[in-house]
Amino acid sequence: MSDKKRIFATSRIGDPAENRLRECGYELEVFQGPEAPPKKLIIEKIKSGIDGLITTLRDP
Repeated sequence: MSDKKRIFATSRIGDPAENRLRECGYELEVFQGPEAPPKKLIIEKIKSGIDGLITTLRDP
């Protein structure tokens, strides 16, 4: 099991921010779809035990 903190971002937050999080040791997963991720997916990620969630105003 990884000691890295897991973060899920519901959209791209820009290369500088994404790279910074990874450089600081976070395991970052970014939703790649052109639209907002389904609410069900966000809930699944939370239930899976992620340590952080980055959302945007477009999210359900």
